[in-house]
Amino acid sequence: MSEISGRSSGRQFDVHHLLPFVSVTGGERPVALEGLEISVVVTGMFAETTQTLTFRNPNRRPLEGTLTFPLPDGAVVCGYAIDLDGAMADGVIVAKQEARRILEAEIRKGVDPGLVEHVQGNVYRTRIYPLPAGGTRTIRIVYVSDLACEGNSAAYHLPLAHAKDIERVSLRVEVIKGEVVPEISGGLGNLSLASFRDSFVAEAKLPRGTACDDLLVRLPDLPPHLRSVEAHGKDVFFAVSSAITAGDATWEPRRIAFLWDASGSRTEVERDLAFVSALLEMWPRVVIDVRVLRDDLDGEGKTFAGAGERRVHALASGRSAWLHIARGRVRLAGEDLAEGDGVALTGEPSVELEGAADSEVLLFDLA
Repeated sequence: MSEISGRSSGRQFDVHHLLPFVSVTGGERPVALEGLEISVVVTGMFAETTQTLTFRNPNRRPLEGTLTFPLPDGAVVCGYAIDLDGAMADGVIVAKQEARRILEAEIRKGVDPGLVEHVQGNVYRTRIYPLPAGGTRTIRIVYVSDLACEGNSAAYHLPLAHAKDIERVSLRVEVIKGEVVPEISGGLGNLSLASFRDSFVAEAKLPRGTACDDLLVRLPDLPPHLRSVEAHGKDVFFAVSSAITAGDATWEPRRIAFLWDASGSRTEVERDLAFVSALLEMWPRVVIDVRVLRDDLDGEGKTFAGAGERRVHALASGRSAWLHIARGRVRLAGEDLAEGDGVALTGEPSVELEGAADSEVLLFDLA
């Protein structure tokens, strides 16, 4: 969870952060942000923000522009679209090197693609070309961010100081109903949340030339464990956010379970393994169980353990297992196993391991 810098402020943007702007070269008059549509959906301790920005080129010739925009600290871009032939075309997320290769290939074919890049910190950038003479282009950015937390309250913050300079601004806020009643402020001071089906909703149009306050959505008096459920068709997702008090700072887990994405689109396995190593360094006694997830959840499993610890993995009746020592040394049924060793187990109720050194063990629970 992110922290609130000032008590009860709920600000996730610093007052000195940049606001979205387009820079161009060779234009006599600056490109203007003409329209802004903002949609915010708050679910539990997370918020999805969609900003649709329309830019006008007042010059007599086409220009190339660069849009720079900030996000809250820790926010993740999950959607991007640009208008092509009068319709919004959605982009896909790929590794930075691959995105640059695709961009250059499309440019050589005479296509004008869009590309969003993480510049530094919480600042992102995208190229807009062409900005037609006297015409407009539209960009849509979608990102997910944590709510800022302080004590037993959480808040969502969005700067609106630049709204007074924009011709058309629309704002829609939806808070999925949960265990607390949300509060809202900002805009022209007349925003209010109305109950509508499973949500609280507020909508507003902000007139040009009128100064307005930043948008602030607060969740006051949160319970120790906040539960939220989200349904998309037949799929249902849930999240539990728990408050950690100062007295819990020395808490250490005994066992952690991960679902590990091993699909072909994943390329940064080294970073995943470094994360596991960091957890083992922080909590030497913890056992990390990993279930591998590809297009479905298969029976492949991995177990990582620190040094000098005894670990037991129960096997269901009728199942077998394959044990592989990827790193270090362990003892199994009184036998020493070293890096590279493998053992097939059949008809055993459990697998009992004792780490003789800092080890990495792969355990495949098989049918």
